[in-house]
Amino acid sequence: MIRFRYLLILAIVVTYSATEDNAAEAQESFDHLLTRAEATDFIETSSYEDVMAFAEALAAGSDEIHLTNFGYTNEGRRLPLLVLGAPDASPQAVLSTGKTRIYLQGNIHAGEVCGKEALQMLLRDYARGHYPSWADDLVLLIAPIYNADGNERVDLRNRPRQHGPLGGMGQRPNAQGLDLNRDHMKLDSPEARSLVKMMTAYDPHVGVDLHTTNGTRHAYRLTYSPPLHPNTPGSIDSFLRDEWLPTVTDRIKEKHGWDYYYYGNTSQRRPGWYTFDHRPRFNNNYIGLRNRMAILSEAYAYDTFKDRVMSTLWFVEEILDFARENAESIRDLVREADASVVGMELATRATFERSPSEVEILMGEVAEERHPQTGEIILRRQEVSKPVLMHEFGTFSPTEVEVAPAFYYILP
Repeated sequence: MIRFRYLLILAIVVTYSATEDNAAEAQESFDHLLTRAEATDFIETSSYEDVMAFAEALAAGSDEIHLTNFGYTNEGRRLPLLVLGAPDASPQAVLSTGKTRIYLQGNIHAGEVCGKEALQMLLRDYARGHYPSWADDLVLLIAPIYNADGNERVDLRNRPRQHGPLGGMGQRPNAQGLDLNRDHMKLDSPEARSLVKMMTAYDPHVGVDLHTTNGTRHAYRLTYSPPLHPNTPGSIDSFLRDEWLPTVTDRIKEKHGWDYYYYGNTSQRRPGWYTFDHRPRFNNNYIGLRNRMAILSEAYAYDTFKDRVMSTLWFVEEILDFARENAESIRDLVREADASVVGMELATRATFERSPSEVEILMGEVAEERHPQTGEIILRRQEVSKPVLMHEFGTFSPTEVEVAPAFYYILP
């Protein structure tokens, strides 16, 4: 008996040592796996083939990362989905875990490429052993290159004032000329139809959509938004605005010294800090109307490309840390929202709601530079932060309402 126990302990030690060695080897193998952006010192962004090769290398080298696809583009490209925190990539395996499910998406606008690069880096670092606690409570569903067709239409003059990538970037619409972030209701594109099928199959509790801003010269390194439609369940809206997003903002300021805030724009025509549209054709608003949590991020267009990637990566890291810490609460809020819609008054039209008092918005400045290839003007963020008081128009209130019925009857 003593001899058997000794042999068993010896076998466990040898197995554990071998496992540790294999894990160390796997981590070392990923040390040399770089995104196209990293490999070119952030001059270029990843092509579709780059992303697929990167994803396949991760899935082949890590037992914890699984690669599947959730549909096809208009030109027939597979839409990759990387899954971690589940036994495999199937919806059945993901749902059976009982964990909080989070969908992260990059590149819906293929000139706004920082999310695509940040998600690849996040996956690589996870495979290297970073973020070991995430999989205890979360399943991550990661789609780094949603607008894959638009990604391949690289031009040095796409998004002309944006500061890089200097080697060019893809176009905003897909191959059909459709803006995929306006197609969540019409579903005219195969990409949007694939997305909706995926969301129905995997039913993520949270959706995160990664963008780049279009132009206001503020001082924030990244701005963000929860769902904006007034029919978003109040409990979900409150949790995002009162707990999740403020916590992420504070942690990033403490760790990195960078300011993040709610998405907004200013104009001389209508003074104030205005968010964008509440309609459900937008990704974050659509997800909110599914009674799920949604977070939109917008890295600052006039930051360098590298800084935009890092601001996005840090944002996603903090989102996921908070989600792990509050995984059960997130599931509970979603479940309660699903049970509360029938009989509620729901907005059919809405208008901007002004903040009761002025808020402090940090405005910035930019400098003009010449693009080294085209010679055209691009803009670069300056280290300027000017607090300006203005009213914030960051939410919407209903102007017309209807009562949600218990069920619908659709004529054949």
